[in-house]
Amino acid sequence: MSASIQVVLEFARCGRVGGRRCLPRKDCSLRGAHHVNALQLERPGPADELDRKAILNVVGGHVPLLHEIIDIFVSERAQSLEEVESALRARHPERLRLAAHALHGTAGNFRHRPSCTAARALEEMGRDRNLAGAEEAFVALTDALAQLELALLDLKSRTSY
Repeated sequence: MSASIQVVLEFARCGRVGGRRCLPRKDCSLRGAHHVNALQLERPGPADELDRKAILNVVGGHVPLLHEIIDIFVSERAQSLEEVESALRARHPERLRLAAHALHGTAGNFRHRPSCTAARALEEMGRDRNLAGAEEAFVALTDALAQLELALLDLKSRTSY
């Protein structure tokens, strides 16, 4: 997970019970327009592939925070993929493991199974120091993250606060 997204997500934690309880409490000052109980979407689109409820739970139902982490993901996706590609070109398993691990965590925040699966495969290849099939896995990761970006931008355009 990128440091930027980690900082934003940590901001969303209320700090009680080990910092794992999230914002939408009865006494939360951000209740109302800044929270979404459910995303009522009329038209199908790429966002329908996402588990909107699970994603909103990550940010405690706070839509502006969701929009912010989507923006961070979109702005950092290319650089994150370049780090994975660079590690592959250098045949450096530890760098590959670390770069893929970061993307695995980021994709996990959005509960996007294809991205998580592809990133986890590369992470395991790096950990096992066996890069056989890594180029194909990188193509799968690139495609999955492009899908995720489209779905997140669609989700962002269909949610308001």
